Amino acid sequence: MPAHSRSKNGVVELVIGPATSGRTRWLTYVAGIHVLKAALQWKTWMAGTSPAMTSSEDVLMPDDIHEVYAIRYGHHSRRSPANFIDGDPHDILQPLDFFVWAIVGPSGVIVVDTGFDEAMGKKRQREMIKPVRDGLEALGIAADSIKTVIISHMHYDHCGN
Repeated sequence: MPAHSRSKNGVVELVIGPATSGRTRWLTYVAGIHVLKAALQWKTWMAGTSPAMTSSEDVLMPDDIHEVYAIRYGHHSRRSPANFIDGDPHDILQPLDFFVWAIVGPSGVIVVDTGFDEAMGKKRQREMIKPVRDGLEALGIAADSIKTVIISHMHYDHCGN
């Protein structure tokens, strides 16, 4: 279904959906890491004004555009009964992929979750596809330059790196 592709700094991006209202979604492959990139425009509403009462043209900030990258760093092949508390009678292959997120915008990079490292992946029998640091570097983000990290919750695959 890709309509076209583009390449920039060794990053190949394929459009994965039709652009609607000027929004384009890209599926990006960076150094073997699957990255979902979506340009976002954050909306800001004036204090005391309901979003339902405010037209989107009044509130869009043209300089407040962020790109969101989902960096796939790990994988775990397992069958469906392992994914549910009471099992699953279908017993089919239902693997899990592990992601961290990089939000890139005018005020810098925000990383959401840090993933697990290779030692923890090995301990839990998870496949490390590519270290998170390498995924960030493939996007042109130096891990040492990141100042803001958001941890969504305290599971090993979200805060263990």
